[in-house]
Amino acid sequence: MKESRHPRFTTPNRQSMQPGSPFPDIEFRVGELYLFHTSDRNCPPESSLWGMFDHLSGNGAIGLESSSEDLVRFRCGGTLPAGYRYCRLSSRDELRDYTADMTFAETESAVVRS
Repeated sequence: MKESRHPRFTTPNRQSMQPGSPFPDIEFRVGELYLFHTSDRNCPPESSLWGMFDHLSGNGAIGLESSSEDLVRFRCGGTLPAGYRYCRLSSRDELRDYTADMTFAETESAVVRS
């Protein structure tokens, strides 16, 4: 059987940050939603950046498949902006809200493609 060359199938499912990075204890999973915050370690949903993890780049930057600061406007692609110090995995309810709101935004053309 021929091996797939599609990057989604060749990328490891879990990627750990390097020591010294902002999130050394997080084992990021491709396709999972994380909340990032600049100053609050609890990453409250109303003031966090919501981002769907895609990959870690060679320089340790976190690649996001999509992200939003307000669940109204969404950005596809890109990396986590500088300054975020805290991170947590979303709850299943938060993931549901994110995907529903992004679907609605796509129908309203509020998605910015990078």
